[in-house]
Amino acid sequence: MAYLQAKNYPPEFSSDSGTTWKTLICVSDWSLDGSNAVSKEETFCGQITGVGTPGMSGSANAACDTAPSGTQVSYEDALGWFAGTTLIQFRVQDPASGTPGTNFYTKFDCYITSLQQTFAAGEVIKFSIGWESTGTLDITP
Repeated sequence: MAYLQAKNYPPEFSSDSGTTWKTLICVSDWSLDGSNAVSKEETFCGQITGVGTPGMSGSANAACDTAPSGTQVSYEDALGWFAGTTLIQFRVQDPASGTPGTNFYTKFDCYITSLQQTFAAGEVIKFSIGWESTGTLDITP
């Protein structure tokens, strides 16, 4: 069996329609969750189930850096997206190079919905970020 190492699959964000992709700085953990709104109604014909549009949400914990590279999402980037309610793009894929996305691929437009900085004694400043999809999920590279 070949297990995938989480460190090789950072969340990527783009604020320029996918021309440039950036990753969070020193991510310690992140998650991606999907859901569909489901409604059920009992009728004389039986139960009717309606399924809504799938949506995704994610969250991550990362480090603050005073000199991020051009390929890293800084806290300032995240704060600007959050405060400006900026529509950005998210993606994660495997593999990231060669033929990207042949094993898995998820991309969607999103908004930053939560942002928190953590200042703990003896530690680097960290931030937590949350995002929610809007529109259609793209699962085909």
